[in-house]
Amino acid sequence: MKENPPQPVNNPKPLVLRETGDLRGKRRFSLISAFLVIAILALLAAIAIPNFISYRQRGYCSEPSASAHDAYTAAQGYFADWPEGAVNLVILARYGFVQSSNVTVAVRSGTKETLTLTARYMRGPPPFRTSTVDPAGRIIRGRR
Repeated sequence: MKENPPQPVNNPKPLVLRETGDLRGKRRFSLISAFLVIAILALLAAIAIPNFISYRQRGYCSEPSASAHDAYTAAQGYFADWPEGAVNLVILARYGFVQSSNVTVAVRSGTKETLTLTARYMRGPPPFRTSTVDPAGRIIRGRR
C-alpha cells in the first residue's frame, strides 16, 4: 500500500513574534529596579568624587616638590664642576633642569653653602603650594 506524502498544515493563526496586551507575569524592569540602579550609581559617585578631589590636591602638593628636587640635583651637578660658583636658572637649565609650565622656580641664594631654591605651583585653586630646598637638600613643603 502506498502512503500519501504529508500535507502542509494550515495554521489559521499567523506567527507573532511578540503578543501585545496583558504583560502581567512577564519579566521586565520595574520602576523600583530603575530607582535601585540609580541609587547604587549615586552611592558610587559619592565615594569616588571626594577621592578624586584628594588625588588632585596631592598632585598639586607633589609637583613643586619634584621641581625643587630636580633643580637641586642640577645645582649639585654644577657645583661638582664649579665648587666656588653660584647658580641661577640659566645655569640650572644647562645642567639638565627643565622647568615645568605649572611651577615657577626661584633661586634665593645660589652658592654651594647657601643654596636655597623655592618652587611654587601656580595653577589650580589657591592657596598656591610651595616647596623649598635648603643647602642640605631637605625639601620643606608649605602653603603660600
